[in-house]
Amino acid sequence: MSNDVGVVPDIAHGSDTADCRIRTDGGASDDRDRDGVDQLLDLLATHRRRHALYYLRELEVATVDEVARLVTEKPGSTAESADIDARIEETKLALKHVDLPKLTARDIVEYDRRSGTVRYRQPSARLTTLLDSCAELEETPFTTD
Repeated sequence: MSNDVGVVPDIAHGSDTADCRIRTDGGASDDRDRDGVDQLLDLLATHRRRHALYYLRELEVATVDEVARLVTEKPGSTAESADIDARIEETKLALKHVDLPKLTARDIVEYDRRSGTVRYRQPSARLTTLLDSCAELEETPFTTD
């Protein structure tokens, strides 16, 4: 089965007879491209995962509780204590059941469920570049110079 959608003119090169195939497989060439851009962007698609990685990159090792608190609390926030505690619990559950399994599967973090410890591993240069770009766009204190 072909991954082509159809034929479109090669307008960029001034030809209306040359064709260009449009891929429908997300642009991945094969399984060798383990750090495909689509997969990396998927990992960084949520605020919670990006900010967890910003903090873990700086701290290297932290507990899930610490990461949840750092991701949830905003500097200078005056939110009610009960409200912030509930949000931290929600964040902690999401980290444990969604985010950390995704990051662990890609060898970006190590997560020890028994101790609740998360260790940042050295990810690929491509992920580091994307994470740096996101940190800069979000104007976090965790941009690297």
